[in-house]
Amino acid sequence: MARNKQILGLDIGRHTAKAVSVTAKGGKVEVLRVETLRLPANSFERKAILTRWIKEHDLTDARCVISYPGQQTMFQPMFLVPGDPRTLEQVGAMEILKLRDMASESMSYSIAPFGNNQGERRALMAMARPTLIEESMAWVWDLGLEILDILPAPVALYNALAPAHGSELTLFAHIGSSSTEIAIGGPDGLMFGRAFAVGGLPFTEALAKIKQLQVPQAENLKVTGACVLDDPDPVVNAALKRVADLWLSELQSCLAVFNSIFSKTEDRPKQLVLSGGGALLAGFSRYIALKTGMNVTTDIRLPTNGKCQPPSIWAVAAGLACAGAQPRKCGISFLPKAVRDEQMFRREKPFWLAAGVTAALILMVSLTGGYFDFKRMEQHLNIQRASLEHRRELVARIETIQSQGNLIREMAVPVGNLLHIGPTARDILSSVAAAKHPNDWITLFCDGESYQSKSPSAVLFTPAESGLADPRRHLTLAVAEAGTNKPSRLEHVIIEGFTPTLDFSTVQSLIDHLEATKIIATADLLSDDKLVQPETIDGQASDRRIKRFVIDVKVGHP
Repeated sequence: MARNKQILGLDIGRHTAKAVSVTAKGGKVEVLRVETLRLPANSFERKAILTRWIKEHDLTDARCVISYPGQQTMFQPMFLVPGDPRTLEQVGAMEILKLRDMASESMSYSIAPFGNNQGERRALMAMARPTLIEESMAWVWDLGLEILDILPAPVALYNALAPAHGSELTLFAHIGSSSTEIAIGGPDGLMFGRAFAVGGLPFTEALAKIKQLQVPQAENLKVTGACVLDDPDPVVNAALKRVADLWLSELQSCLAVFNSIFSKTEDRPKQLVLSGGGALLAGFSRYIALKTGMNVTTDIRLPTNGKCQPPSIWAVAAGLACAGAQPRKCGISFLPKAVRDEQMFRREKPFWLAAGVTAALILMVSLTGGYFDFKRMEQHLNIQRASLEHRRELVARIETIQSQGNLIREMAVPVGNLLHIGPTARDILSSVAAAKHPNDWITLFCDGESYQSKSPSAVLFTPAESGLADPRRHLTLAVAEAGTNKPSRLEHVIIEGFTPTLDFSTVQSLIDHLEATKIIATADLLSDDKLVQPETIDGQASDRRIKRFVIDVKVGHP
């Protein structure tokens, strides 16, 4: 099996070291192996022996969860009133600031909630000196192991025993060689933790002293049940009870502290679960039950598959291993944040790499798709631009053609009018030419309405020179400006001219002749009082006097 899938729970005490290797399968913890090692008192020998032990059992480079002594941990239950907006982390940080004002060294801490009493939030805060935590970590690193987590021993004890014994508020006591770890909690979480420096070693030393045995021999008598607390030998009985009373006094001191914090009756533990090597002393549980009046049991049920035998001595080590392999009931941990972040990074590094590669591929696909889509849209836009430009050219050409058509139509209007009125004007002009006296001359022949409006385009024709020799030879037609819309019929004609006959007899003769024609309805003399003195006549200087006349002719159409 791959080693990185195994979790090692390592409980290194003063006299023994216990290791439980587990793995999680289908949500259940399976124990792979258990190992125990007795340690000498000398610290240098301990390190060398532990290193050799780790190598011999092929535990090098394993991921492990180690215990932190409860005697070096300070537990503080906390109560937050309803409506307190602070988070547990904020509460813990404020408590550390208060403690820093009283102590010179800052403390590492961890906090976990438990229970909920009528809206009141409760939490248990564990504190320890950072230097001691670093020393524990250095020990494990020197052994070549990877630290997965650091748990206070009472927390590991609660995590191991609470799933099977935590249906009600319970006092868990793990009697080690030189100390006892205390944890009080129930199904809602761990409420209290403590440790005191009385364990199973005083019982062993008392037996060795009375029976004059070596300590290992006395320890064997204790754990195998060959010696009981209510031994028939009164000397042995008295010696063991003195040690039991000492242990019980420390336990009652812990309970007194607990009761001072949790004063309600429902917060009293209902049973006591004993574990550890000291709990194997025959008759000890009965004696404690008699003294405390509590239901005391040593029937330990660990969340393992039965390889931890006897289960009593493996409670803390199994709790450490299970904490690294499955969710724990109490989340208190002393692992520094920097180490935890590094572990998180290493654990999630493959996923981050996979996510990065996937993101790069997605980005490449997106960029490639975006490039091709950009090119497609650019090509489509170019087509649209070309189509729009072509349409603009068509519009410009249409507008040009329309303007040319409008200009042709406007230019055709006066030509059409001239064509319509040409025959009538010719007949009138022929009549004027035939009836005019040779000494008179005509200077203007135009439409009457245009004449009244004084429009320069109203002139139909005018002589080029003011002579008496056949004026028709010098007549020119004046075409109206483009855009004028003259009537298609000639209704009214104005004739201007000059006569040397001052009594206008020749002009009257002309008027009578015009009225006699069929196409003339009436002819009237409009003006005859302008007397002019021409400077020349046919290029010759003259002193003759002449008058200008204006004849208004109404055209009558047959």
